[in-house]
Amino acid sequence: SPPEKHVLTVVSRGAVDREGNLAGTLHLEGTNYMDQRMRRWLGTHKRDDLRAFVEGWLAAISPDVEVTGIAIGDPLDFAKQFALDVEYRAPRYAVAGEGTLDFASPGWKLGFGRTPLLAAAAAIEPEKRELPLFIWHTQTYECDETIRIPAGMKARDFAGESSREGEFASYRMERSVSGASIASKGAVLVKRRTIPAADYPDFRAVLKEAGDYASCRIIFAGRGGAR
Repeated sequence: SPPEKHVLTVVSRGAVDREGNLAGTLHLEGTNYMDQRMRRWLGTHKRDDLRAFVEGWLAAISPDVEVTGIAIGDPLDFAKQFALDVEYRAPRYAVAGEGTLDFASPGWKLGFGRTPLLAAAAAIEPEKRELPLFIWHTQTYECDETIRIPAGMKARDFAGESSREGEFASYRMERSVSGASIASKGAVLVKRRTIPAADYPDFRAVLKEAGDYASCRIIFAGRGGAR
């Protein structure tokens, strides 16, 4: 069915300090099949095991990530929206230089970091295939993120938007800086469950291009940087 029916939404908020430490929150919820997957992934864990399980996902953001708070809905209550809410911190997430900070979007890294949240992104390592690629489900991965930065810092040049349409996948992304924060928004759509071998290079190219833009590191410079 159309990927617009199976949306995983990631709402990411955070702040990076002068030393490059990141403190943030994540809110994840899904529709239809992605809601089912969220309930299955998260609904069978005891609390201590759940924290370690979610930290495994967040390792895509940083290997040093620490979950400091976690809450999930009732996986058996289908009358209510199921969601995951996480508070976390990642020491030295940004590279702090002499008056600069350098980091990439944590919300997009969560999707393109070999987690099950955007499974197709982890399946495109080979440049070519002799057999079709089968993906369990169509999907939209949607990210809405705002990260605060120290006052007085400004972003160096970066591409404000990127998009590409394909028969089997597409994406649209944008980022902007306003005051002391950077906002990243967009969506990646996986449109088919089966990718013929002949069409795999085009499918891979769309997801690679999306991943390259999503993981692009932005450099901020100014008096707000590390001292």
